[in-house]
Amino acid sequence: MSRGGRPTIQVLAADPGLGTDLTPEQLREARVHAVAAQHSVSHGPWERDGFDAPQPGLAGLLVIEGVILRDVQVGRFPAAELLGPGDLLRPWQRDEGYASVPAHTTWTALSDVRFAVLDRDYMHATARWPELAASLVCRAVDRSRATVFSFALTNLPHLDERLLGLLWALADRWGRVRRDGVVVPFRLDHDVLGRLVSARRPSISRTTGHLAQRGILRRTTQRHWILTGDPPNLPLPALHADQ
Repeated sequence: MSRGGRPTIQVLAADPGLGTDLTPEQLREARVHAVAAQHSVSHGPWERDGFDAPQPGLAGLLVIEGVILRDVQVGRFPAAELLGPGDLLRPWQRDEGYASVPAHTTWTALSDVRFAVLDRDYMHATARWPELAASLVCRAVDRSRATVFSFALTNLPHLDERLLGLLWALADRWGRVRRDGVVVPFRLDHDVLGRLVSARRPSISRTTGHLAQRGILRRTTQRHWILTGDPPNLPLPALHADQ
């Protein structure tokens, strides 16, 4: 099947978490109707392929497979967020609320990526199940919270803690457990890691080398990171009884 010249995808089969709040009967029916156009992006810079301007009724692009990096440059200082399966993107949505501070945004697919295009037809076909729309709102809130979590990580004074904190957070979302550790199943080179934890590439290289010597981090033969130790011990400040 195709829609608008693109192949289609059964969204609830590809992302079952969206239907968590549906009853079994609702889920069976919703699976039939929750069909969206599929859009694929090849590894490399992404120019948004026609999704750089608003389209009425288009809720967003839901990542089904692969990872994509969003870089934001403010002055000389870059920041980045990593988006993967389950994340909702609206790449045409401008940061107009910050127009007084110039910024430049770029997108890079770190692997081949597949999106479900949640357009007007999809939203109309699934309107009878408000739980599905609520799940998309939850995904948007999750992404905003992940951004604040990333900011908190970059404030840790020690780079080894920032790196391990980032990789464990990614492993919690997308990791695969093996006998010898937990694999973050996509390639993140030293330059990308540096942008995600606010560090320069040479510092990342030194720190990953030290972590490998300690036996708590290494690369697989596919160049994926594998966590072979425990998460970093980051004690939280004691809270007062009245907080």
